[in-house]
Amino acid sequence: GIVDPKLGERFDAGSAWKITEVAMACASRSSKNRPTMSQVVAELKESVSRARAGGGSGASSFTEPAMTAFDSGMFPQAR
Repeated sequence: GIVDPKLGERFDAGSAWKITEVAMACASRSSKNRPTMSQVVAELKESVSRARAGGGSGASSFTEPAMTAFDSGMFPQAR
């Protein structure tokens, strides 16, 4: 599986799919179909905000795959 088995059932499957979709968009063969880093960061920030608010998934600004809310614990913390 793609998701760390240590997480067990403590993750949102929809979020995992959306994260996979944004990764696929970033790996698009055509650079014109890839989101910019600014777009990715904006999507991630919006998704984290939505997750914290309990809003679940929502539409993405990407024309290709969408992203959804996911736990901000996935990001390394500043030291």
